[in-house]
Amino acid sequence: MKVDTTLAAQKTPQVYWITQSQLEIKGNVSGILLAEENLTLTGKGRISGAVITGGSLKLEEGVTVAYGKAVVTKLVQEYSQWRLVDKSWSDLSAQEQSE
Repeated sequence: MKVDTTLAAQKTPQVYWITQSQLEIKGNVSGILLAEENLTLTGKGRISGAVITGGSLKLEEGVTVAYGKAVVTKLVQEYSQWRLVDKSWSDLSAQEQSE
């Protein structure tokens, strides 16, 4: 899910694609944040999962990040069966179920 400038509380684990350098956190978020460059997290809340950046990570007061093994494991399992195909994608587990 692509995120603009604010990430509100979310209990269902998700993968978030961050393209800007600053993101405001509002409440507790469960998931993996993927940032293309440096990332500054502002606001008030907690991220349970993981934050992966293409640069540095800065947490302003009021924001915490805790590695959530269960969250990361669930999302890795959910997305690990995808395979990039030229101009498309394929979910191999869905193909196996339909056969």
